[in-house]
Amino acid sequence: MRWFPYPGDLPDQLRRSALWTGLVTLVFLGIILTVEGLLLWDHPLAVIALYASAAASVALSLLHHALRLYQAVHRMRYLRRALPDGVLLVLMVWTAPSLTTFSILGTLRSLLWMVSLFRSTGLGQRTLDLLFRNPAIGTLVSFAGGIVGGGVLLALPRSTIDLRGLPWIDALFTATSALCVTGLSTINVSVAPGANPALPTLSSFGQVVLLLLIQAGGLGIMTLSLAAFQAIAGGALGIRGRSLAQDLVDEEGAVTTGTNLASILAMTLVFEGIGTLCLTLAFRQDLDLKWGEALWHGSFHAVSAFCNAGFSTFPTSLMEFLDAPEVLLPIAGLIILGGLGFPVFLALFARRNWQWQRHRPRLRLPLHARLAGRMTVLLLALGTVLLLLTDWDGAQAGLSVGERLWASFFQSVTARTAGFNVVDMARTTRTALVIYLLWMFIGTCPGGTGGGIKTTTTVVLLLSLRSMLRGQEAIEVMGRSLPFRTFQKAGVVTLLSFGVTTLVAGGLLWTQASLPGSHLVFEAVSAFGTVGLSLGATPLLDPWGKLLLVGLMYLGRVGPLTLVTALGQRPRAAVKFPEGRVLVG
Repeated sequence: MRWFPYPGDLPDQLRRSALWTGLVTLVFLGIILTVEGLLLWDHPLAVIALYASAAASVALSLLHHALRLYQAVHRMRYLRRALPDGVLLVLMVWTAPSLTTFSILGTLRSLLWMVSLFRSTGLGQRTLDLLFRNPAIGTLVSFAGGIVGGGVLLALPRSTIDLRGLPWIDALFTATSALCVTGLSTINVSVAPGANPALPTLSSFGQVVLLLLIQAGGLGIMTLSLAAFQAIAGGALGIRGRSLAQDLVDEEGAVTTGTNLASILAMTLVFEGIGTLCLTLAFRQDLDLKWGEALWHGSFHAVSAFCNAGFSTFPTSLMEFLDAPEVLLPIAGLIILGGLGFPVFLALFARRNWQWQRHRPRLRLPLHARLAGRMTVLLLALGTVLLLLTDWDGAQAGLSVGERLWASFFQSVTARTAGFNVVDMARTTRTALVIYLLWMFIGTCPGGTGGGIKTTTTVVLLLSLRSMLRGQEAIEVMGRSLPFRTFQKAGVVTLLSFGVTTLVAGGLLWTQASLPGSHLVFEAVSAFGTVGLSLGATPLLDPWGKLLLVGLMYLGRVGPLTLVTALGQRPRAAVKFPEGRVLVG
């Protein structure tokens, strides 16, 4: 029985409907980009074409739904899967008079349709299967796709206040910096006193896009990407995928189950919500803003701080709040929480780690959480002392003792990956710059929202040095022996990170001969550590310099180990050769 005018059997009808739906959807997306990018909704024929292509796309997609429903064995299950598309369709009809809202909803629905259609093809199934089986490749692809998509949105005319959009190199750079939660910027985020008039300035639409990119990048590795792919495919990672995911984050079960993914999202919303409330009240009190403006500044800085991004809606970052602990404390707390890493919080909230002894609860954290927590506290305390001593006559000159303590503490917090600053970085002494470089290179904890080689990597290297000095064969810590593979990974990560950063720094020194060399090296380390602190060289880079930093920010966010895992070959059968001796040292 044929319900539809397509010739052939049902599978052939499905293929034809999918093809036509995809083609019309592409036309609809092309019209949206044309109207938005070139005509700015002023041409009536373009608006008519927009609505006509949308109607054709909706009609064909409904036809495809009907065919799939007719084919489905479990029709209620298929209706539940099609529910999001139905909700978006209803919203499109409801908001049809508003061109902007209609186009946004139509774009979102069209993209979901394209992904769904691609998944139904053989190529799509093989692609998703590859991404599931190797989460490292999924991470690389998801970040690259997010950067491209964010760059396109930031290049749209309405992304800037002059309705010209960001130049393509600045759009790509800003999208990379936001999604990789770096904070280096070649633009003005908002219009405010002190903004550089020579740089393009984001509009409200551009700021929202920037904030969404920061949030997506903060949740980042092995969370949003895997959750999205699992939701699209409706499947699981499988045994090999779980093994690779655990290998990437160094924590068993950290992000490989739906429960833990939900916990990560819930913790993010709770922390950012509390931070938004505190900062909104602080900004309203200190800057005498309206509730709406205070809420926007508060939410933007809360997300940027927890995600360790360092973007600020104020041109001078947080320099005007040096004497405002009601602003600095919430931001510092969010930075620390985001940098600790989700595996630490999952361990804190896991029931199996809480035991009752003598009618009192006792927390027994796994080794990773204990090392990450202690190293974080050590770096914060040591960084505060060192910056207080080395920058006394530099960026902290002229400050009171209390302000120096606040500045040293906050800069110690932000130097490891956040990128906010409360002092003028251009006045920092050379000795303090060495401290910044070291802290930026170390970064945060694994599974967190920051970059760098990670605190636990540094701990493993220091423990291996201690073991060698003591003449011990094994690396021992807290009653445990670390496997040789852990030391091997720490050495590989450090070596690759140092090599790539040095290579990019050399490229900057070669191509940006007019800029100070120390500034270029600082920007390179800041880009790899996804920190965002700058000595002022980033806006002055030419396109080649910006492209070099784009690649370094991308690698610093996904991690060199992720790249090696994605590109590495499958292990061959183990063959043990006779031992040989090589003189080292």
